[in-house]
Amino acid sequence: MLLDRLHRPVKGVRLVRREQPGPGASFRIQILPLRLLQVADIERIKESVADIDGPIVTAALANREQEPFLAAGFTPKESLYLLRHNLQTISAASGADKIRNARRSDLERVLEIDRQGFDDFWTFDKQALAAARRATPNHRYVVATRGQHVIGYAISGQAGSTGYLQRLGVAKDFQRQGVGGQLITDALQWTARAGATSTLVNTQEVNEAARRVYEQHGFVVDDQRLTVLEWLR
Repeated sequence: MLLDRLHRPVKGVRLVRREQPGPGASFRIQILPLRLLQVADIERIKESVADIDGPIVTAALANREQEPFLAAGFTPKESLYLLRHNLQTISAASGADKIRNARRSDLERVLEIDRQGFDDFWTFDKQALAAARRATPNHRYVVATRGQHVIGYAISGQAGSTGYLQRLGVAKDFQRQGVGGQLITDALQWTARAGATSTLVNTQEVNEAARRVYEQHGFVVDDQRLTVLEWLR
């Protein structure tokens, strides 16, 4: 449920309420800044969500974006690598699995794959999946199939000269079989065709396996890191 449709305390900010996995009806609020904020903006946001139960966190922010949140009392929760691909040399696709556009009927399987690949904090629900698809002017949402079974999925986006690999998941029983590599290659080829000159992806610093896979497909770790911040009330 998008809280900004009910109350937008500051222009240029979206507030997203996402259900937390596990027993009970718990939620977290995620702050998605669409512009560089000031400390006063963040204090107004804090006032608007002060009576809402559950954790308050930000999207993954670059250093400059973090500064006003830190000054307003937010603290780091998790750091992420930012990786960049220049799209000048894209590895040839390998593997026999089919990649096709995702269908509405794939939704539950895609969410199941997502739960298998990410811990509770990062897991997508239906609303988060839809938000990822809306995050850029152009996007590509595909699944990888083996026979009749959906075994992976990816969401890519493009805005101007920049492409984004926004989400990638592979079913647990099919990991380390090249499925992720096929989806990465598909995303790189699509963002290049769409007019991007570079493509970005981020991954948790603790997920060294994912970082190595991206590097094997031509991504390079950027000097900049991204950080998710939280407000501990």
